[in-house]
Amino acid sequence: MRSTRAVFRRLLPAVACAAAVLAARRAPAQDSTVVHALRRIFASRDFAPERFGPARWLDGDAYTTLEPSAEVQGAMDIVRYRAATGSRDVLVSARRLVPPGAATALEVEDYAWSADGARLLVFTNSRKVCATTRAATTGCSTWAAAPCAGWAGPVRRSRR
Repeated sequence: MRSTRAVFRRLLPAVACAAAVLAARRAPAQDSTVVHALRRIFASRDFAPERFGPARWLDGDAYTTLEPSAEVQGAMDIVRYRAATGSRDVLVSARRLVPPGAATALEVEDYAWSADGARLLVFTNSRKVCATTRAATTGCSTWAAAPCAGWAGPVRRSRR
């Protein structure tokens, strides 16, 4: 059985579109307002729900996830939680995800750890390439690789 919240999330875009279409029919002079509202709904993150993750298990006793950074406004830290104790520590601060010459940290959309946990691969800067899918694709994105243990060097970027 689906939760009410999940059903609401799925119905919200359809209801918003229907309301926008009805509003456009009633007041053609407000077309730019409707277009602006539709852009805010579908092309921005203004109405995006809060999310958890992505989460990754490490060594079976801990997992990492993304959390808003206390140090860098609007950026995310990669944080480790120990499953048994619930202890929390920041593994990769958002400060370390600022590429050379950039003013802001990478927007982490996904990430993967190397098998030994010494390197991190960050998926960022994706764009939709097909209007029929809501998922981002790797066709226009950036992967950034960073060594983690004792790392103080720059983020290396690879644009696809």
